[in-house]
Amino acid sequence: MGTKITIFNAFLPNYTKVVDFDDFERIDVGVQGLENANHFLWKLWHLFDLQYAPTNNSYAPWAYLPQKLKGKKNNILVLGNINTALGNFQVAISYVKKGDIDSICFYSGIHNDKLTYRKLRELVLQAKGEIDQLVTFHYNIELFCKFEHLEFYTYVGRFFKLYSQDKRIYVSFDITCADKYEAYHLGMERMKYMTAFLAVETNILFDYYPIEETSEENDIKNEAPLFMKNYIDGYSISVDRVLISEEAFKFLDKIIFVERDLHLSHLEKYFLLGCIHVQNGMKEQETFDDIVKMSFPKQTFGVMNGRLKDKQEKYTHCVMHYLSAIETASYEEGNHEVCKTCGNIKFKIASRVKDFVSKYFNEELGKVFKGLYAVRSKYLHTGILSTSGDFLNARPLLDGGTELGLVDNSFVSLKANGGISLVAVLNIKEWTTFALRCFYHEKMFGNMNYEVEAAYDNNSEAYIRHFSDAIIKSDIEGMELIAIEPT
Repeated sequence: MGTKITIFNAFLPNYTKVVDFDDFERIDVGVQGLENANHFLWKLWHLFDLQYAPTNNSYAPWAYLPQKLKGKKNNILVLGNINTALGNFQVAISYVKKGDIDSICFYSGIHNDKLTYRKLRELVLQAKGEIDQLVTFHYNIELFCKFEHLEFYTYVGRFFKLYSQDKRIYVSFDITCADKYEAYHLGMERMKYMTAFLAVETNILFDYYPIEETSEENDIKNEAPLFMKNYIDGYSISVDRVLISEEAFKFLDKIIFVERDLHLSHLEKYFLLGCIHVQNGMKEQETFDDIVKMSFPKQTFGVMNGRLKDKQEKYTHCVMHYLSAIETASYEEGNHEVCKTCGNIKFKIASRVKDFVSKYFNEELGKVFKGLYAVRSKYLHTGILSTSGDFLNARPLLDGGTELGLVDNSFVSLKANGGISLVAVLNIKEWTTFALRCFYHEKMFGNMNYEVEAAYDNNSEAYIRHFSDAIIKSDIEGMELIAIEPT
């Protein structure tokens, strides 16, 4: 008796059937390696769509119901049920080594004739034989952010273009692969990593609508190379245009926008995962970090977002994400000792974060980040938030739960360097992104210049859109500010 497989029916939720794996029709494949195996599967599903899509359908739909089983001499991955013009089939993969496909197996309790299985066998062999027959797909995607009328300097790589047109920012790129479904999968992967990387590179949070293939190509004017120098505060904006560093261009060209599959080293993978943490922190921060203050000789006005009921949680989440970004990006740099007693790895993360920041700034700021990591850990393990709850009304009050002894209002207080430091989340973001930029410049491109030579003319604040639900408050009792007229 062979391995027993329980078969489910997506259209009949209460229906199950136990089938012996020996009853599956086995077709040898012999594809080795995860990437080759997936290339084979992309091609096979594409051929099913082309040749055996059900009537009135353009593709062969799946009921994806995965299972993993242990056979006598091999492992079995049950993929689920595919609906085709030949019939409905349960599909499974047999392998010994993870990532290989030794054989692909089909089962149908109805369509068991030799002609049907011969067609399936021919399709599998065709997929294997045509695995390298590919098609190129083109995408042109608009990027948007909180800045109005902001432009991006033009950067043209091997398979991508990053540019502006009509006061809008676009990225266009080509992907060569099996079909439109793989192209979408790879395109979304590129956009995920690119926008996370740009969050670190520019301090700007970019987003995009769901991607769609297009044959249109905007007329792009090539420009002489212009790159951003080291900076800490603000954004990588110079004279109304976003710039990236030379290392950033190389990163996009050689690592993100490649012809087909991404081949990320461990260093590149963990760095990009760290970028995603920064991106998530910026998403939280942009929901509350809109404060404008106007001071005059006898009065001060402050404009702030009135929806502040969850700002305490969002502030804490920002701290958590920015500290996690450094922890994740520096994972490969860690000295992971093994406990002599239990054998578990001792990561020493707080010290690693401190050393990371100290390298690119100084020892004092490194100790501040070690204190921030303790704040992060306290939240994750006890639920204690990093700052006080009332951001709208600043009233000095005592608080026994803070290092300061007073309420933390829009900042985090912590012990560091023999005193109490008050740290704002905006500064944490800018310090984190600068350190991450220095890190990848050094580790991936050998650039160890961390000096900030000069600040660009950063007038980006003029582009920030006005936010909704604003509350305008005056420091003069009883005075109501109705509107602000432009001058």
